[in-house]
Amino acid sequence: MDRPNGAAAPCDIEPLAEILGGRGRRGRERAAALLRRFGNLAGVMEAAAAGAPGLTPSEARRLAAVLRLWKRLDAGESRPALLSPEAVGAIVRDIAAARREHLVGLYVDAQGLLIARETVAVGTLNVAHAVPRDALEPALRLGAAALILAHNHPSGCAEPSREDLRFTDAVARGARLLGLDLYDHVIVTRSGWTSLRGRGHLDQAS
Repeated sequence: MDRPNGAAAPCDIEPLAEILGGRGRRGRERAAALLRRFGNLAGVMEAAAAGAPGLTPSEARRLAAVLRLWKRLDAGESRPALLSPEAVGAIVRDIAAARREHLVGLYVDAQGLLIARETVAVGTLNVAHAVPRDALEPALRLGAAALILAHNHPSGCAEPSREDLRFTDAVARGARLLGLDLYDHVIVTRSGWTSLRGRGHLDQAS
């Protein structure tokens, strides 16, 4: 039975399409249809776990595997340590090919182990509008010791823009005032990534 719903959250469509193995427009349309049918991403996952009709066997298997991994993370098992840009890139691989900019916050404990990933903002082809508070508030709510920012460049160029650098500086200043660390800001594309800490920018901002 379809759930009462509104429009599917745009930031969920492309990641769900990737999980389901869909490609191009058809994959996005299938993901959007499932989000409408089951209400939201959590509803889709619940449907897979319950064996609800509306999912193909392949889709149900893929979603069930993701759900098992997510439950392990919730239970504190196999929490990834995000101590390198490569590790960050692996966690946010799903946004690398997105057509709009997605700004993601990765919130970690004092050992650099992931507590939670949250989408801070979803923007247009070349900008995701956000203010430092948007990135810092989840860190306080989650009791994180530090955060890592990541966003994609749909253009395919991983070079930071002036606005990227200004925003990073502002978040770093705000984090210090709150007793938090901004470990890194990583820009991801289909072909690679750029670490602002690796470029020395966060050292200059400190």
